[in-house]
Amino acid sequence: MLAPADLYKIFGIPDEPTIGVAGTGEYNFEDNNLDCYKLYDFKQTIMYHGLNRDDDYYTKPKNMRKPLHKRKKKYPTVEEFWNSTEPVEFKLAADEKAELGKFRRWFRAQMATVDQLEQSF
Repeated sequence: MLAPADLYKIFGIPDEPTIGVAGTGEYNFEDNNLDCYKLYDFKQTIMYHGLNRDDDYYTKPKNMRKPLHKRKKKYPTVEEFWNSTEPVEFKLAADEKAELGKFRRWFRAQMATVDQLEQSF
């Protein structure tokens, strides 16, 4: 779970998604072994789910009786999503023989610099 705003601060503007309307941005990485990694959001915004309905639709008793994971919910716009500091789930795709352990260590080290970036301003 990562905050989109933190990714934006560290890696800049995300690339155009290659998965169509299911995503709004992706980050592509390559290590010294030429293994490729792709970090992307998947079905997180109104770009995939369509425009939100009125607030009453989401607070109706029929919807509120459902378990949390089955309830209808509002989705953010693309701008709201990438400015959000709330952690959301991102997907990570990699080559077959990519060394995910090394990538995760490097990625966590990069994400740890978010606090340092905020203090340097």
